[in-house]
Parts: sequence; structure tokens; C-alpha cells
Amino acid sequence: MANFEAVTASSGMQIKKRDLEKFETLLKKYAFGEITTEVDESGWFHFYGYEWPVIYDMEDNNRDNDLTEKFYEELRPFVPKGKQFIIQCIGGEKCRFPLSATEIVITRRGIKYQSFNA
Repeated sequence: MANFEAVTASSGMQIKKRDLEKFETLLKKYAFGEITTEVDESGWFHFYGYEWPVIYDMEDNNRDNDLTEKFYEELRPFVPKGKQFIIQCIGGEKCRFPLSATEIVITRRGIKYQSFNA
């Protein structure tokens, strides 16, 4: 039996200094599995890892309770006006076709999903 392996990467985005505390509080609400969420010293946020994003409640710790869409919605107000935060994911079983890929584009106006299935 093959295992699904994936990689996730984001474009990154600048979090305003006045919003850093509120943003850190948002991140602490959720568990991200093997996805790394980090805000560096300059306030630049990155989202990446070797897993397909499945985000769940930090308190519940139940991976069956998928809150990924809810997290993306809560992320929207932090995206700088006129900019977009892009998350790309690709994965497959033992690097065989078909590969699964998706792109999530988060803006202040909404969230757009684009799936690519080979």
C-alpha cells in the first residue's frame, strides 16, 4: 500500500506591526500538523511543510474536525489590501501519476481554489 506524500508552500505575506499580537493569537488557536507557520522578526508570515494542509482546533486536537477553510477565512483580514496570499500544494503516491495539486489564493475579497488533477 502506497502512502500519499505532499508538499505545501506559500508566497508569504507581511503582517502589520499593529496586527502581530492578534495574528499570533489566531495561529495559537489552531494545530497545523506538519505544516510550519512562522512569523519572522520583520513580521513576514510563511506557511509551508511536507504535508497537505489539514488544520484543526488546538484544544480539540481531533484531525477529523477539519477547520482549514475556517482558518483561511480568519486569515483574510490580515492579507494586505490589494495583495494576495498564495498557498500551493502538490502530492501523490510514490511520485506516480495522477498527482494532486491545488492553489489557494486568499485576498481580502475572498478565497479562490484552483485544483489541478493530472
